[in-house]
Amino acid sequence: MLPPTTDLLDILTSWPEVSNPRIIEYEVDAGVVLMYKIRCDLPKGCFFQVRLRLKAGETAYSYQLFTTKPVLRWDDAPHHPSLANFPHHFHDDTDTRYPSNLSGDPLADVPIVLAEVTDYIRRRY
Repeated sequence: MLPPTTDLLDILTSWPEVSNPRIIEYEVDAGVVLMYKIRCDLPKGCFFQVRLRLKAGETAYSYQLFTTKPVLRWDDAPHHPSLANFPHHFHDDTDTRYPSNLSGDPLADVPIVLAEVTDYIRRRY
């Protein structure tokens, strides 16, 4: 089951650098939430997006910092089995892939990602 959107919106709203968090996609079938995407504004013309999808009873995730193009991405798509902590991985700003320290629990992982994203923005922009 996906975590309630309200829980993630609360996390995003409480983050000082985040503004205007909004649900931009929401998919429900037979009363079950199958997918949602939340986007919010960050400083320096950056945006942050959370996408969660229910797949075979599990929560699949992707988190993305972007401007007019993707900058940093975290996800659990199972296409890098050689990386430690598979399937959790990170794409940096050169699209190099690394193991990530995420667990797959969005309520625990989003604050970790937001800390990395806001630090990146401070250093790069």
